[in-house]
Amino acid sequence: MKRYFYLLLLNFLITSFAYAQVKVTGKVHVENNVPLASATAYLMKAKTTVILKAVVTDENGEYQFSDIQAGSYYVEAKMVGYTTNKSNVFDISKSDHKVPAILLNTDTRKLQEVAVEGKRPMVESKPGKLVLNVENSPLAAGNNALDIVQRAPGVSLDNNNNLQLMGQSGVSVTIDGRQTYMSGEQLVNFLKSTDGNQIKSVEVITTRA
Repeated sequence: MKRYFYLLLLNFLITSFAYAQVKVTGKVHVENNVPLASATAYLMKAKTTVILKAVVTDENGEYQFSDIQAGSYYVEAKMVGYTTNKSNVFDISKSDHKVPAILLNTDTRKLQEVAVEGKRPMVESKPGKLVLNVENSPLAAGNNALDIVQRAPGVSLDNNNNLQLMGQSGVSVTIDGRQTYMSGEQLVNFLKSTDGNQIKSVEVITTRA
């Protein structure tokens, strides 16, 4: 499943939290226990769809989340061409936690119908937002998600490598309809590690909530 990125300019308060130096580690694999590199692992708050952190698995299919606050979580893993899967809920207190390996199966579903559509323009203007259509465009080839997001109208990086919208900071990013709560640095690193071919579109919401 390809991802949709939404960027929204917000006024927000920054609250400081005390994080314990706790790590969550795990592995993503496919059939026959073969490691799956470049899959995306999301650290999710239990009983919600809130993305707290996101990383990409290494060549061994392994991932790691650092500086995790005490609480209940689960890990969700996904990659284009595979079914999405998630771990059981687990609790974090003061000790590091290793999540049991997550298996992703090849997505063998076939299209039930084929829709023939005209070629979409690269950028579309819709009420309250601008849409950058990435899928099947030259943008997807050879670029990471950060490269692509920066091509979206009004989006740029400041001197500290934080995303800006219309020259202003305070950008909120939603992935596949789910709000992210990553720091600016974490978000940029995640986007850098995400292949452009996994992105379907980027929507820039130009109206304030």
